[in-house]
Amino acid sequence: MRSSFLAASVIGLGISLTALNGCQSSASQPEVKNLLGTYSVMLDASPDKVTKAAQRALDDLKFTDVQATLSKVDGHLTAQTAQKDQININVEQGGENISKMSIRVGTTGDETISKQIVEKTKSHLHWF
Repeated sequence: MRSSFLAASVIGLGISLTALNGCQSSASQPEVKNLLGTYSVMLDASPDKVTKAAQRALDDLKFTDVQATLSKVDGHLTAQTAQKDQININVEQGGENISKMSIRVGTTGDETISKQIVEKTKSHLHWF
């Protein structure tokens, strides 16, 4: 009985550690891509400013059907790539003048496109 409980505990611990290893973060690059293909980043600006900057970034990158809704505490954007992959961006308040931006491209996520959106968004934040 004890050995089966111990074995189950070891297996559970291994699964937990594997799941934790799926998210990567470092001090020099605080972006996180979770296991489900959503790419997230914390930005030093309010959600309404981040949403406006993300909208300009989507326009700069020539995505189609760009739509945005925003408030002082959150925002949501949608767009499409030329290959008709759906882009969903959610912006949430992460603290005072800090926002969490989460990007999902297509059904499985596309880290390259997500990073391009983040970099363009950052470049537009100084305008607000």
